[in-house]
Amino acid sequence: SGGRTVALAGGVLSVRLSVQWLLRSLGFRVALVVNGLVSGFGILACCLLTQSTPAAVIVLLLYVIGFAQGFQFTTLNTVAYADIESNRLSAATSFSQLFQQLSQGCGVAIAAALLHLAVVWHGGQGLARGDVAIAFVGLACFGLAAVWSFWTMAADAGEEVSGHHSKPLPQGVPASD
Repeated sequence: SGGRTVALAGGVLSVRLSVQWLLRSLGFRVALVVNGLVSGFGILACCLLTQSTPAAVIVLLLYVIGFAQGFQFTTLNTVAYADIESNRLSAATSFSQLFQQLSQGCGVAIAAALLHLAVVWHGGQGLARGDVAIAFVGLACFGLAAVWSFWTMAADAGEEVSGHHSKPLPQGVPASD
């Protein structure tokens, strides 16, 4: 219902309260790896939802998924510009926005294709609960596969933006604020 949808939006909006602290504490690489795992397993957990699942559990799951999605968009948008020179920011912004829209469109297309294939596989008699579960598993696999690309980031990626230092600072050098 509408109240459950608000939980997803609440998760997205609450990112603003903690993103700076999380990035300063963990750095981009660790934050994105952990967030990718939370997001992927959160989507996978949707397979377990039934009509008898308590509303509070659904709301909590949607909040966590919303937070993870919001955190990922915010973090990727921030690190995308970390090493861009100011005279190239306009082009980088255009490219980043285009890539984001393509990614979202691909996600919707993949979900639709997985649903269609699941229905066809079960004889084309209409959409069943198991078909939706197959789509959630497929989407979770795509999300979890992205964790590898985050893991391969340099440990100090975006340090100057996040304030996180992967190596201890030399004696007498203050941390950037």
